[in-house]
Formats: sequence, C-alpha cells, structure tokens
Amino acid sequence: MEYEEVLHEKYFKGKTNLIVSSFGMASFIEDTPKMLRTFYEWLKPGGKLILSFYNKSSILLNLEPNWRDTSLSAHLDIDTNTLRVELTKDSVFQIYCKPFDGHIKDDILKIFEIEKILTFTITLAFLPNDLLKNEQARKLFLHIDKQISDNKEFAYGHYVMVVAKKKHNLSPNRYKNVLNVIKSMNIEYELIKHDMVFTIDDVIKQVDDIVGNKIKTLIIRNIETKSRYVIVLPHNRKLNIRSFAKFLEEKKHNLRLAMEKNISELGFDIGGIPPFGYEENNNIRFYIDQALLESENEYSFIGVGINTETLKLKTKDFLQIVKNYQIINVQ
Repeated sequence: MEYEEVLHEKYFKGKTNLIVSSFGMASFIEDTPKMLRTFYEWLKPGGKLILSFYNKSSILLNLEPNWRDTSLSAHLDIDTNTLRVELTKDSVFQIYCKPFDGHIKDDILKIFEIEKILTFTITLAFLPNDLLKNEQARKLFLHIDKQISDNKEFAYGHYVMVVAKKKHNLSPNRYKNVLNVIKSMNIEYELIKHDMVFTIDDVIKQVDDIVGNKIKTLIIRNIETKSRYVIVLPHNRKLNIRSFAKFLEEKKHNLRLAMEKNISELGFDIGGIPPFGYEENNNIRFYIDQALLESENEYSFIGVGINTETLKLKTKDFLQIVKNYQIINVQ
C-alpha cells in the first residue's frame, strides 16, 4: 500500500463502508498522514475505520520482571521505531514499526471522528505461557484484561485499536461562502485542485512552483469569553501569542489555537481555512499582518474552505476584500 499502486483503487474510492487494519499493521506504515488520507478517500461519508497499532505505552516496554515469558517473538524498540522479530535463532529480522502515541491520535482526529480507543492485552502479554495453560488462570487473567481494555485510565496494552468514522460532508456553504464573496466583487480567480492537505507546508508543496504569496489563516479562540479571532498572515511568519494577547488586552493563557473540532463547527477543513467567507453571527474579529500589505507579489494563494483546493487571485483583489481587517504586526 505504501510503495505500490493499489489495484482497482478507482473502483472503491468513496464507496467503501469499512476498512480494517489488523495485527498492528498501521504501525508498519511510515507516512501515517498519507495512509489516513488514502483511507479517507476510500471511505464513504459515515464509513468506519478500524486501525491496529503497537502501543508506545505498552506495559511490556516499561516493566521487565525476571519472570517475564521469553518466548515472545516480537520485541518493539521505541527509540528506533523497529520491531525485532525472532522466529528462530537463525531467522531474525527487523521491521519499521511506529507505535501509537498522542501525535498519531492527533493525525487521526484531523480528518476522522474517533469513536473508541481500546488497548489489549496487558496481563496476558507478559505472563509465562506455561501458567496460561491452566484453564482457571487463563480465564481469570482474560477477565482482568477485558475489564482493563475498557478503562481509559489504563492504556497499557501491547496493542491499540482505534475505531474511527469518516464524517458526513459538511455544509456546502463552507465552499460557496468564499466564492460568493469573490463573485459579488467580479474578481477573477482560479481554483487549483490537489491532494488533501492539512498544513500550510502541504499547500506550498502543491503550489511552490508559482510565484506569489502563500497565505495562511489562523483561528484563535478565547476559552473564557468564547470569542474567536481570525489572523491572516504570510506562510513564513509566526504569530506571537504573547504579543497578540497584550494587543487584545486578554490573558495569554486564555488564548488557544482552534482545534479541528472548532474549525469544523465553522464549516471548514483543516488545511483549507479561508481568510473570509464566514457567517456573520459567529462572533469573530478579523486581523491581517502588516507584511501582507507590503507584498509586491502579483498573486496570492489562500484557503477556500476545503483541503483539496487552493484559491489563486490577484493580491490587489485579495487586499480589497480584506480592507476592513484590523492591521497588526504578528511578530
């Protein structure tokens, strides 16, 4: 799947109800975001995804009792992301293996809705096999593992199973609102279609050969007042949250970068956040970085609301659209 073309892929893109990756197979794919994008494209809206990973928090990696069963053939090294498999003394090999952790969970949440995370096995994974030959002992420890697997506090199993769902399509207004603004001002534009993107770096890879402003849009939320702030800036500039909080006369610890859930509520994809086209009743204030006003590039590239297309338009037209945004220095 990672290095070769999948046969007949075009026939099941967008038509698949369920994808199952068992026996820790999701850990063997080096490019996790690419794997997830592929599965996203295959699934129908509402389709389910069951992913199995090796677990970075496995108790086997943190507990080494001298009575641990040594017959286990596979041993995970989280420092090198490898799985050492010893079938016999003369048959030993290593496989790339990236265990499940918070970063992978965040990657999944960018495009899927996680319904459940299970972890297993725990006690059965390190008890001697000879002990488990006893039926009473096996039933007891299996019962314990079943109880622990449903407890979110004890994510110590050797494997992690993630059950996720492809969200149903968001409101088409997310896309139309942006285009309606442009059309209402009789502005010429071009939509560049590309693979699914999640970050401004992904976008740049798609349009890097075209000279122009690569513009990113950040959404900051105030967790206390529920206010939201849209900041439009060049891709190579970073927002200084401390300075921005001081400018707003807000407490820095109340300001958070909007997460996938917050962006979805506005009707947009991560990787496609637009600088305009928002509903008027969303309690949002808009800001633009001074650096964009000083740009001499003829064209600008912006998000259009979905993460499979990027909008190209003339910089002078873009600045006309956002002329009422408050000007700030993001750094």
